[in-house]
Amino acid sequence: MGPASQVRAEFADRLRRLRVARGYKHARALARLLDLDENRYTRYERGEVEPNLATILRICAVLGTNPNELLGYRQSGADDIDAAQATDGARTRRNARID
Repeated sequence: MGPASQVRAEFADRLRRLRVARGYKHARALARLLDLDENRYTRYERGEVEPNLATILRICAVLGTNPNELLGYRQSGADDIDAAQATDGARTRRNARID
């Protein structure tokens, strides 16, 4: 499974878990609330296709979540980026003193 397929499968799993956790036992009920064809919605949950940004926002609104949670963004990732940027900044300052 390639990286894109893995990301899609993880998204599908999060979507399914959030739907059930919010009390939507059947995908059909959520698809109706989202004004989506049931087949289209279930393809999201099977990881066959990805919703567009507008649909992601509608899903978040109906499920009472946010895009970060739905997409699997973890705050620790931002901390890692901040740490890397701080390290790069310190390295740049050290290099400037050497010159």
